[in-house]
Amino acid sequence: NERGAYDPSPRGALDFVNPMTGVQVPVTGVLPTNMTHPAWSPDGTQIAFVANAGSWGGENVSGDISLLEVLGTDMMGGTSVIHEGSALSGDTPGGNADSYPTWSPDSAHIVFAHGTGSRSDDKQAALYIMDRDGQNVVRLEKASPGTNNFQPNFSPFTGGGYYWVSFLSKRAYGNVEVGSRNYQQVWVAAIKVGADPEDDPSEVPYWLPGQVPNTRNISAFWAPRACRQDGESCSVGAECCGGECTKNGDDELVCTPPPPERCREYNETCSSNADCCDSAGISCINNVCSSLLL
Repeated sequence: NERGAYDPSPRGALDFVNPMTGVQVPVTGVLPTNMTHPAWSPDGTQIAFVANAGSWGGENVSGDISLLEVLGTDMMGGTSVIHEGSALSGDTPGGNADSYPTWSPDSAHIVFAHGTGSRSDDKQAALYIMDRDGQNVVRLEKASPGTNNFQPNFSPFTGGGYYWVSFLSKRAYGNVEVGSRNYQQVWVAAIKVGADPEDDPSEVPYWLPGQVPNTRNISAFWAPRACRQDGESCSVGAECCGGECTKNGDDELVCTPPPPERCREYNETCSSNADCCDSAGISCINNVCSSLLL
């Protein structure tokens, strides 16, 4: 994508920038103001954002989820509110602030935080999911029980019939007697693809390993496993998704599929299903041999 949407100032005006050059990109159409937290849909047709943001110092204490239509390469259409923050004011923890909309990788759903404010310092929030048109709003109670969950971010990958979403939480975990209370950490939860729209599609989350437990962690982002596909140049097998770096007909080192006796085991990198060991339910998903049997 040669354009990125961002909120350039506390005034909440929407601008576009070329991410490769940093140069602002002019677009046609009336762009929203008094907004924040823009998120481009993976299918490229809409931008979700928080409209009517009651903001001070970068924190909105009120706001509605809205959509901006993308009509062409540099042409924007109209905007529409699909969820009003006040609609959940009677739900725990109350408040009027929707924040941080994030799209599922198929652009079918939006997860967002709602509560008394968008920041976790002294506010409360819970996570919700809805269809892209704002219908079927469901609280992700299994993933985010309580009122200390903020800033969700969908993974762009799916696997085994699940989406994955990261978020920050101040929940207690581990041995709380030695000081693991109220630390802001990143958690990850699975969300079932194709769940009944009236049911909570989320699963119990897990704490993301590798974090320093006595620090504040925010803004988790996702990236594919770093490895090279078959046919790409390499110097050692560890660089290749299939684990093999051999010479081709031109005497050049390139990544190649592994021989059957060195098939890739569960959770190892891969280039195709053929790289993975012939075990029931093992497939190459997002360059990792994964199980479809959940």
